[in-house]
Amino acid sequence: MKRVLINFKIISCILVGLISSHATAKAKTKSKTSWVYFDLGDTVIDTKGPEGIRYFKGARQYIENLHQRGLKVGLISNIPETFGIDYKEKLKTLKEYVAKNWAGDRSFDWGQFDEIFLPLNNSELKPAEIMYVKAMARADHCPIAYISENLAEVEKAQSMGIAGHLFTPGKDELYIPLEAINEFIEYHYTNEVPDDCL
Repeated sequence: MKRVLINFKIISCILVGLISSHATAKAKTKSKTSWVYFDLGDTVIDTKGPEGIRYFKGARQYIENLHQRGLKVGLISNIPETFGIDYKEKLKTLKEYVAKNWAGDRSFDWGQFDEIFLPLNNSELKPAEIMYVKAMARADHCPIAYISENLAEVEKAQSMGIAGHLFTPGKDELYIPLEAINEFIEYHYTNEVPDDCL
């Protein structure tokens, strides 16, 4: 009888171990998350101030808070074709332009962004579809939001099933309220969502 009880305990431990390891493996595969993409100029940074470029009030902290909530954050910024011959040169020129005209107390933190999309030529300038297609692919087709002050860009994003939000300077709440961000994305993102998205 003792031997039967010992064997039963061993089998129970093995089964519990198998079930928990399966659950852990399943949880590990659910690693993809939602993204929030911003336009850069006049959405994250104010380019129209008389002293130079600076963050909109609360923008830097808002982006940090999105990361703390487990979201990925990206930029989709229109720049002139003349900024460079390839992506690397274009990004370098953009960073130099922002730094040269910066008037904020703290420098612009490019490290806050998990991805930066720039048009490689003028035909890719938003609201061309290609920039949004790249953003969705980078997010592994998990839900994304796009925030911009440009109505045509927001409407284009919405027409492609992306949760678009029009940024309006001067409003008390500049961006989507943090406590409602997940619900906003879930409700307004209308494309099919893969099962492994968080």
